Order: sequence, then C-alpha cells, then structure tokens
Amino acid sequence: MSQGAYVGRHIIADLQKERVPSYTPAYPKFLIPLGQKYALADLGGIKFAGSAAWLLKRLASLRYLLKLVPLGMAVQMWWSTTRIYLKND
Repeated sequence: MSQGAYVGRHIIADLQKERVPSYTPAYPKFLIPLGQKYALADLGGIKFAGSAAWLLKRLASLRYLLKLVPLGMAVQMWWSTTRIYLKND
C-alpha cells in the first residue's frame, strides 16, 4: 500500500517536473493468530505474544464484524466463536 501511494506521488511529481523524496517504507504492523489462544502482535514497535495478543486479535475480529452487520448480530457471532475457543482446551 505504501509503495503504491509513493509511486502515485512520484508519477504526479514527474509530470509537474518536481523532485520527490526517496522512498521510506512504512513499518509493517501485524496481528497473527497461531492456534488456540495464542497469537503474535507487532503494532509499530510494541511487540507481544500469547493470550493478550490473541485477545487483541479477537477484538479486531469484532471490530471487523461491526463494519458488516448490526451491533447485536456482530456481538452474537463474535461471542459464539470466542466461546468455542475459550472452551476448547
């Protein structure tokens, strides 16, 4: 994504005969589930793993669902899958 934005600015600057600063890549952020109640997270320099990262991943899933369906349905869908993970030991 950051490369595409840079290329777009570079093309416009070339057409306008302007100078563009060199490319500096954005720091990649990630949140990766690795199985039952375990995940890795790197959020721009803040790194953690384990259950806390897993919970953050579950909250990110809820946030995504809230963009797709109404609140009640999103929470119900999210809680049903979260409950399965919590019971499955």
